[in-house]
Amino acid sequence: MKLIYTNGDSASSKIEELQLADKVVPWRDILHEGPVEGHMPLAKRSEARAKFILEFDGGNLADIHQSFKDRDKTLFYLNEYSRVELWFEHDLYDQLQLLQILDFAHHNLEQQDFFLVQSDHYLGEMDNDAFKALKSIAKPVTKEMKAYASKAWSALTHKTPDNLIRVMDYPDMPFIAPAIRRLVMEYPDSQSGLPTSIFNALTLLLNGPTEIGRLFHHMQNCELAKFMGDLSFARYMDELGTCVTPVIAGDNVIYSTSKATGRQNPDQIQTYFKQKIHLTDFGKKVMEKTANHVTKNGIDRWIGGVHLTPENLYFYDMRRAKIVQESCVD
Repeated sequence: MKLIYTNGDSASSKIEELQLADKVVPWRDILHEGPVEGHMPLAKRSEARAKFILEFDGGNLADIHQSFKDRDKTLFYLNEYSRVELWFEHDLYDQLQLLQILDFAHHNLEQQDFFLVQSDHYLGEMDNDAFKALKSIAKPVTKEMKAYASKAWSALTHKTPDNLIRVMDYPDMPFIAPAIRRLVMEYPDSQSGLPTSIFNALTLLLNGPTEIGRLFHHMQNCELAKFMGDLSFARYMDELGTCVTPVIAGDNVIYSTSKATGRQNPDQIQTYFKQKIHLTDFGKKVMEKTANHVTKNGIDRWIGGVHLTPENLYFYDMRRAKIVQESCVD
């Protein structure tokens, strides 16, 4: 019997449709959003992540927690399967999921054999023939690969970002280091206070008012490996429109799609992304990098194990490609 772990419902549905495994387990966690703190047992981390997902996406806590428990349980019964494969894409979303699985394997499943299928194309967008062909490129996961992934996971979950930029390239797992470097660029910019993804999106507003949906698609087109979903983007837009000194504004109050009703109502989501917004005067200064959103409005955000607050503030210095603490760089 074969078990495949993969990123989410789209890929898992295709694996089931093409009958490539006896069991498919989608990992279903946006690990680049919210707290992913330190070393803790898998069950405790899943409980914490379930609470975050509830706040982020709505739903029912018991159902979310049960989904994580069912997912995690399979890791303790891998001896029921003759082959276990990990199917993951090259983007940040997938690579963090892969790190979590391999970190667990490094510490708990040293004798378990895994096979890794890596793709630099989005699994859900592949045609059936290309998708089925992936099974031919599966490679064994070595102890060295597990150790490398565990070290990268430790850098992600540490309470400071000091080791993130020290994650080195590794030929057998070529997408991890680029994904970590991309995560580093989601720290607020030392000049504008915006993460790279959002700064890229808002450049369209320099030409005048634009629909939120166009900003989202522009942001994705700027990525070498797109990773951010529409809900994450909506939350950023909400923050920029409702903070004390707004960066963006519109004719109507920008409302959040982060509640369960917004997430589950396609018409409301469509209406949200059709809203036109524009830069405020302060927002124009932010985009010119003569004003800083974070130093003006504060921040309360997690990146891995780092809780960014005005008292624990880190910026990404683009000119030096490094993270700096507590102060803007002139």
